[in-house]
Amino acid sequence: MTRICQGLELLVIKILLWSFLFLVTLYLNGYGQEKDARMNILLIISEDNSANLGCYGDPYAITPNLDKLASQGVRFDNAYVTQSVCSPSRSSIFTGLYPHQNGQIGLATHQYAMFRDWGTSYKYLKSAGYSTGLIGKTHVNPKEYVEDHVDMRYQEKSNFGKEGLESYWKEAGKFIKEAGAPFFLTVNFPDAHWPLQDQVEGMPANPQSIDEVGTLPFVSVESPDIMKSLKGYYNSMQRLDECVGALLSELESSGKAENTVVIYMSDHGAQMARGKITPLEGGMKIPLIVRWPGVTKANTSTDALWSAIDLLPTLLDISGQQKPGYLPGQSVKPLLEKKVSASDYREHLFTQRNCDGVIFYFPQRTVRDNRYKLIWSPIQDRANNAAELYLEKRHAHYYGSPTREELVDESEEIQQAYKVWEFPPIYQLYDLKADPWEFKNLADDVDFQDIRDRLIHTLRIWQVEFNDPMADPIFLKELTKEHDLLAKSGERSTPGGWKYLDYLHPDKREAISVETFKKHNADHFTGIVYSTICKIGETPIINADDSRYRGIREPNAVITEKGTLVVVFGPHDQDARNDRAHQDLICRTSNDQGKTWNDAQVIMDRGMESLLPTTLIYDKLESRLVLLVNQIFNAPERNDPLGLKEPNKHYVLFSEDEGLTWSEPQPILENEPGICVFGGGHGIQLQQGPAPGRLLVPGGIGPNGAKPGVFFSDDHGKSWQFRAVREEGNTEATGCELEDGKVLFSWREQKNQFGVRTCKSYAGGLSIDQRTMALPDVWAGCNNSLLSVTVNGKPAVLYVGPLGPQNADKYSLEPQADQLKRGAQDSYQTERSNGGAFISFDHGKTWSGKCIAPGWIFGYNTAVQFPDGDIGIIFEGIPSGTPQLKNDGWDKKQLGIYLAKLNPQLLLNRSQ
Repeated sequence: MTRICQGLELLVIKILLWSFLFLVTLYLNGYGQEKDARMNILLIISEDNSANLGCYGDPYAITPNLDKLASQGVRFDNAYVTQSVCSPSRSSIFTGLYPHQNGQIGLATHQYAMFRDWGTSYKYLKSAGYSTGLIGKTHVNPKEYVEDHVDMRYQEKSNFGKEGLESYWKEAGKFIKEAGAPFFLTVNFPDAHWPLQDQVEGMPANPQSIDEVGTLPFVSVESPDIMKSLKGYYNSMQRLDECVGALLSELESSGKAENTVVIYMSDHGAQMARGKITPLEGGMKIPLIVRWPGVTKANTSTDALWSAIDLLPTLLDISGQQKPGYLPGQSVKPLLEKKVSASDYREHLFTQRNCDGVIFYFPQRTVRDNRYKLIWSPIQDRANNAAELYLEKRHAHYYGSPTREELVDESEEIQQAYKVWEFPPIYQLYDLKADPWEFKNLADDVDFQDIRDRLIHTLRIWQVEFNDPMADPIFLKELTKEHDLLAKSGERSTPGGWKYLDYLHPDKREAISVETFKKHNADHFTGIVYSTICKIGETPIINADDSRYRGIREPNAVITEKGTLVVVFGPHDQDARNDRAHQDLICRTSNDQGKTWNDAQVIMDRGMESLLPTTLIYDKLESRLVLLVNQIFNAPERNDPLGLKEPNKHYVLFSEDEGLTWSEPQPILENEPGICVFGGGHGIQLQQGPAPGRLLVPGGIGPNGAKPGVFFSDDHGKSWQFRAVREEGNTEATGCELEDGKVLFSWREQKNQFGVRTCKSYAGGLSIDQRTMALPDVWAGCNNSLLSVTVNGKPAVLYVGPLGPQNADKYSLEPQADQLKRGAQDSYQTERSNGGAFISFDHGKTWSGKCIAPGWIFGYNTAVQFPDGDIGIIFEGIPSGTPQLKNDGWDKKQLGIYLAKLNPQLLLNRSQ
């Protein structure tokens, strides 16, 4: 009996032990744990090939495997690298930054390098728990920035001989099958880099002959050398396709294909004439195919503008990580999910050429939209030496180009295109719809000047926004000098390392200042430019010897259909005793967006009385200006600054000639004896809704916000009525008509609340939705502006107002702590400093913006949108650095009226 019990005890112990071991095994194999559902990522990168695939319509390409991949996912028809040579391009693929940002502006074999460890795709995905693998060359310096975060590394050499390609997909298959966590694997195939071999180790199985291939469209020449090179090129593409097919078979056999995002791209275009080492389409435009199970739809394509800077944000999106704010690109997932359209995904795409190598030095920049492309070549004292190398065939690498002699028999258009390639003018412009391979430069065609200037304008903004050192002639000169000295010595790099890594280092040099950039790019700078409309003692007000006026306040402004900028403002007489006394009414106009101004016109002069507040309206139906004026009776001996002891008067004036002359004032609102606070800024003429043509002015009848409401006229300003629409609040207000016909109003809240409240009108402006929306409380108390604008082709609303010193750092373009937080001696400076501009695309629910006047005293303002899309902000202010105002409550002797020109895209790019 004892032995039986002992046997049972031993059996129970064995069962428990086996159960424990079984559970441990289950745990170690992941059972009972939450499975990581994140997608695997297979990135396939080929070398030196344009979109010469069957799926892109190339009649000579034999690429069934890549064509099949495209049929299973999305083909990108407008995909671009950032620079058309290996190392710079791959630096963007790894870091998500443009080469000028990360520092890898040339080939790693020529010792160009990144400024610092920015964080690469491998670093991010390794830290997120991904198993990481890398097959093929890295080709950036220092390579440790990438390879320190790689679990499986195979074939570090470039392998331009294309030997042992079978091991690429075999090693990849092994890694894929053994990866326990989600994996990120990049496989770099060496085709179609030179030399262009017809067949290596039996690949491709059936090489093509010269008779079976044709020239590339951007080459457009069929010399014997070119055709021989093209035969090797298309056979290299066949070999690449066979390698990709074998790799995808390994993925299928692993059982992980349904949970793997496959991305195929090349690192830049083919090394043929007008291809690699150029900013032309043949060098920059690449094939891109994405198969993302559960996201992409089979056999689809997109014409969205995609850049290699978008790859890292996409990888972070796949791996469930948030994109760092410093990355300029964007994830492609919303585009693939149809949450954004191709046109909304990106409006402008930028590429660049930097150094490549010492013998290739010729910096260039490009910008394109959905149709047109601009190329900027800042160096004009030499030929494009890369083009010379091709045309002179100094090495076998350049045999895919015609010689100058071979071009003689070609068409005039082809000859001219090759001449422009060798001797690029400062600007080139191409219509990519009519001329997809850039054979006809339109930069000097008078019919395309507006398009050219618009793209120059856009490029300049991008250069300032992304701190492009080539925008500053000082840096360009220094980089050119360093390369020229090396070219003479025959060295590949500066002994001891490239000096540019120091003087172009973004952490060591200041960002390109607006003033520096404006000085050297005066014709096309469109960032933020301040010009004086009227300041104390400016000659055109009255005459050169007249010192009649002191502080100038409360501008109103509109743009007419002819593009005339009309500004009305009120200066104080020198003997003014308070803030609402001795204010005349003056008008100035400009026909060139504020560069020059017509003589000032004194519209009204009422002696000691005040002619503010006023509002200006442009009646589009009558093509005339309408001006509402409030006259405050203000006798100093009565100590009555608000004119409460004597009825006020209200007038309307008209101008039929763009503000050059004005009618006599005509009385209106004679039954309203109080102060009529017209706006100020500018009124609205409704275009839609129940009352098209109505002139509408938000404001109120005071004092102290007694009756906030709207003034309106349905007979083009001849007669006016008032309707109260709010129970309480300040009477200073502004508004704009939305694209749906509703009106958005903003009212300045009562003093010391320092806020702005917006509300909508649904009845031609005569009633409001009481469910008002408060803008963020960062905006200080002062009259503000609202304007309906168009940004990137989309309707939007612009808000402009002061930030106050406490909020300037949050929204500043360029933090200037001493100026932004300058001490305020009175309430004017406390409430009214550091102007801010903000844009909303959802009728005022959310806003994006920045400080436009850091350090300035910034008060009453109004805004207009010029025909070219730029925004003009006209405000009363004092520049930063000006001595502070005296603390006497109203003495604003230094106040002037200024114009700030702002490009809305720059504002959006700099938004937090």
